Amino acid sequence: MRTRSCWRGERIVYRDTVYVMLHKPAGFVSATEDNRERTVLELLPEDLRVFSPFPVGRLDKDTEGLLLLTNDGKLSHDLLSPRKHVPKTYQALVAGLVGSEDIATFATGVTLDDGYVTLPATLRVLASPAHEAHLETGSAAGIARDASSFTMERALERLDTFPALRANRTSWQEAVDAGEPLSWIELTIAEGKYHQVKRMFEAVGKKGAVFAQERNGAASAGRNAGAGRVAGADGRRARALVQLQEDGGTNAMKYKLIALDVDGTLLNDDHELTPRVKQSVTAAAAAGAEIVLCTGRGSASALSVLAQLGLSGTVITHNGASIVDGESRDILQEFPIGSEEAERYLALCRERGIHFDLNTAFDIYVEQLNEQTASMYARMLSEPILRSREDLFPVRTVKISIFAPKEDLDELESHWQDWRHELQTIRSGDYFIDLQHREASKGTALKQWAEKRGIPRERVLAIGNYFNDLDMLQYAGHGVAMDNSPPEVKAAADAVTASNNEDGVALVLEACLAAASTPSR
Repeated sequence: MRTRSCWRGERIVYRDTVYVMLHKPAGFVSATEDNRERTVLELLPEDLRVFSPFPVGRLDKDTEGLLLLTNDGKLSHDLLSPRKHVPKTYQALVAGLVGSEDIATFATGVTLDDGYVTLPATLRVLASPAHEAHLETGSAAGIARDASSFTMERALERLDTFPALRANRTSWQEAVDAGEPLSWIELTIAEGKYHQVKRMFEAVGKKGAVFAQERNGAASAGRNAGAGRVAGADGRRARALVQLQEDGGTNAMKYKLIALDVDGTLLNDDHELTPRVKQSVTAAAAAGAEIVLCTGRGSASALSVLAQLGLSGTVITHNGASIVDGESRDILQEFPIGSEEAERYLALCRERGIHFDLNTAFDIYVEQLNEQTASMYARMLSEPILRSREDLFPVRTVKISIFAPKEDLDELESHWQDWRHELQTIRSGDYFIDLQHREASKGTALKQWAEKRGIPRERVLAIGNYFNDLDMLQYAGHGVAMDNSPPEVKAAADAVTASNNEDGVALVLEACLAAASTPSR
């Protein structure tokens, strides 16, 4: 016998996940929060926002199209992971004449500005100045035969249809004023590198593309809803929108090197390693992946976290300024900085009463400690060494960390923005600015370590959440941002998982392990 629970005559239904199809209008960013722009979450009713859904994929601010929002991290990974090859289709206005030669190039893969060769893509020319002639001869495969010659009049018509083109009119109006042709195209790709579509067209000599619409495998149905309209779907229906194409079947992890940021990624906001995350990391290691912690923390602190995982190996610490062997504690590489480069930064901090520390690969030196800073170091599993201001600058210092409220850090950056910087300054957290060697970064260190281990880039997985993770995520064959990441970090990643408080790392690694165990078809 089935029973129902009601409150004042209204049925109570339990839900832990939501799946929302949103026809995103122009003018909203695909993010959960943004300090400057309106986000797509503002378009949702309160009874959906309480589930903390996040966008699956990303539509540019001025792009209109269907967008899936959910709090189902595994579904998000399944839809966005490159190994799933979920198709994404774009319509765009391109400055330049797109023709049969471009169609053939896209069909075999385009070499981007960083040397990456894209997967084969399907390019169709919907309208262009050369279109009418091709209609007569039928000589240009892939050029749509159901559209007329592309004229400025038709371009103006597009402005009324697509707000994205109206908002970005100057981007392509310059081409028209210069007498350059425009092409209206449709492009389907099976991956999603950073600004990939624009970079693909730039690689074949076109100045750029302004998106009008975008859809992917998760959002290719129900397009008759108006902009800003919301429709719900259950989990099974949402998953049925994409046919996952596994390239596994080898009973081995695709990713041979997994780089994990620590704070805000591996650990939750209470600086805890949850059982689910720990289990997923150790399972990935057991399946043959090399786990490398890639953190802004010092080496001693990072090795403590590695020990909590029950693992040993190499750690990339101080934002890539040092690489340390966990077993021997040998320093494999470091980028030291000098006192002359650091002195004016330290003087400014002292003048304003802002806390800082000086870091060698293993040690942390401070000039003072109070209850707040002592608590911060305890959470980071660090034991700072008190020093006098008159003491010599520590030999082989690799990083200076500045710790203060966000507003104070903003003021510091504003004060030194016109300086000629000998050191690299990077925000490594809401309350931290790190100063380090200009050549040191997580991405550079990860690349060097992967090459040393003989692991190709496409077999590297990286997961992070902040600005100091950006180049690491972009270097990796698959870079995943946490949902608690700033919008700029999410935009640079290949995919977004759930937050660090929702075991986002585990969702990614569990999906990788599931793919590895799936029999080939």
